[in-house]
Amino acid sequence: MLGQSNGRSALPILNYSLRGWRTWPGIAARFLVGQEDAIIHRTFGFRLAIVFVCFGILLARHMGAYAGSSDTSGYMNDARLLASGDLHPAQRVVEGVPPEALPFMGYIPLGFLPLDHGKMYPTYAMGLPFFLLMGSEVCGWIAGPNVVMWLHAMACLWVAFLLFRELQLGSEMSLLGVILLGSSALFLFMSLQTMSDMPSTLWATLAVLGCLKARRRMGWAVLAGFCFGYGILVRPTSILMILPILAIFPWNPRRGILFCLGGLPVAVFLGVMNSVLYGKVVTTGYGDFSALFGTRYILPTLHNYVSSLPIELTPLVILALVFPFLGNGLHLSVRIGICVWIVTFFAFYSTYYCTQDAWWYLRFVLPTYPALIACILFALQRVAVLCPSFNVIGWILLVSMTAAWNKHWVLKLAALDIGYGEKIYPETCEYIDRSIPPNSVILCMQESGAILYYTKNVVVRWDCISRENLPMLVESCRKAGRGLYMVLFPFEEADALKKFDRARWRQTAKVRYVSIWTLAELQ
Repeated sequence: MLGQSNGRSALPILNYSLRGWRTWPGIAARFLVGQEDAIIHRTFGFRLAIVFVCFGILLARHMGAYAGSSDTSGYMNDARLLASGDLHPAQRVVEGVPPEALPFMGYIPLGFLPLDHGKMYPTYAMGLPFFLLMGSEVCGWIAGPNVVMWLHAMACLWVAFLLFRELQLGSEMSLLGVILLGSSALFLFMSLQTMSDMPSTLWATLAVLGCLKARRRMGWAVLAGFCFGYGILVRPTSILMILPILAIFPWNPRRGILFCLGGLPVAVFLGVMNSVLYGKVVTTGYGDFSALFGTRYILPTLHNYVSSLPIELTPLVILALVFPFLGNGLHLSVRIGICVWIVTFFAFYSTYYCTQDAWWYLRFVLPTYPALIACILFALQRVAVLCPSFNVIGWILLVSMTAAWNKHWVLKLAALDIGYGEKIYPETCEYIDRSIPPNSVILCMQESGAILYYTKNVVVRWDCISRENLPMLVESCRKAGRGLYMVLFPFEEADALKKFDRARWRQTAKVRYVSIWTLAELQ
């Protein structure tokens, strides 16, 4: 056994009299806390279902899996490439202006890098696009990505519940863990858009669950190996999961072979895909990004950790610090593995330049959240065992305050609005398709990946070309009978208009806050 509770809740049970339990407060307290006696045990499945139904409805109402900025359009465009079978699509160019006539990345939308002979290649890993392709084949390219992300989020919550149960935290503690994860502002924010952070969390949690279950049944070693491998296919840095797996997995020759066999198909697919895409078996589409890491980012990132974690996991996250010192009955290797799981990701991404910037940049360490929540639950379990005064009412107050805290921050951070925010990209492309000729050339940056996905227009990156390139581009468009437009987000307007100040631009439309400009005159 991994724990001490033998599947029963570690919460104390108040010795209410029969008369006391006939009062409505007593009935409500007993129902909400869900002690595992003959009556309340029968309600647990109902309460578990209610929690999942509520999260399912919440996610479905706010889902916005569109081709948007660099990441979201990158994964969606990758799925389209998989569907077409052409992983090196040709750059869309203007007649008379070949790619070499423009500066590097001149024709390259976000999410791609240039190749020789006027082609380009995708930079993002193919694990998530593979599922987007399957979902889109079944449900279409509009609904499919939303269905895929919704299923990933719901599966992540369910697997987290199974992980907590496997750690012998009991039904009620495990349900609380699901609520902590599912109501987290970061989890909701990353689940509502086409990003790999939440899917990475799913595969990391599945890999650890497989490792734990492999202690009893060897067949689970195959699942652990497959999930570890597929996690790397979703996000290359998920290779960090090998460190906690080395501690948690019950290694022996037979289990080790099964683990490797589980990961072998993914490794072969990854090697073939890398070879086709990038010409190397062991590589990524990101190229050399070592310059993005440095010790100078550690202190500001630590500040972001300290300030954002209590927001995203409630102030209870401070209890995770006592986990290494608890006598929680876990096998030593499992305790070490959970700690390594957390420390590895937090240490690695503390040196990454992005992680310091905002609360939602903790998305890179989102795969550790199930481990952090497990540490919180173990600490709460210990408090419940050692403190007789921690009664049913106290437990209800704790759950209520946790729910109130998460609701406050979800609303304050507008975590549920990201789906509507992402919808601006297809809305802008709908306007382009409706009001701009399909052979037009569009100067853009932020919208470039979405324009590639939703339209047939030529994309020219205004941020990559120089002001000296504009007269040549205007003349070539004139000869080819193409219109020239700019599509700009608010943060781009000042820089783009200043860069091309020799031209007179006229704003022709605005889609919410995205402005559409046409060239009126070149001076």
